[in-house]
Amino acid sequence: MNVAIESQMSCETAYQGASFYAERVSWAVCVLVLTAAAVVLGLPMLIYGPMVNGHDTYQHLNYSQHFATQFWEGEWYPRWLLGINHGLGSPSLYIYPPFASYVTALLQPVGSVLHFNSFKVAEFLALLGSGWAAFLWMRTLVSRALISA
Repeated sequence: MNVAIESQMSCETAYQGASFYAERVSWAVCVLVLTAAAVVLGLPMLIYGPMVNGHDTYQHLNYSQHFATQFWEGEWYPRWLLGINHGLGSPSLYIYPPFASYVTALLQPVGSVLHFNSFKVAEFLALLGSGWAAFLWMRTLVSRALISA
């Protein structure tokens, strides 16, 4: 009698282990598919740079450049950007949240060594992160079959 119960328990444990493994593989596949989609969709942005016809693209490029300059000069949270507006400064970081500027500033030394534009990579990371965040959010709302579709 004990042998039958033990074999049933080992089968259940094996099924749970296989289910756990299958779930991990499906997660890896979803992350790879989302990453591949981000690369395909973000490739023009990585090759050609930011959208130049955007109404505030140059403004954000300017903000990120001046933020990075002040950040690497030792001001950890620059709120007043000194070099903008012909040296008069700008209170832009009192209005805009600084997370994107921090990402761009932290990528700038790596970009100068590896010869890539930190603003382009920060845009790509935002695209990739938004895809992952949407996937995680959708998992809480709908079944796995709908997410995979």
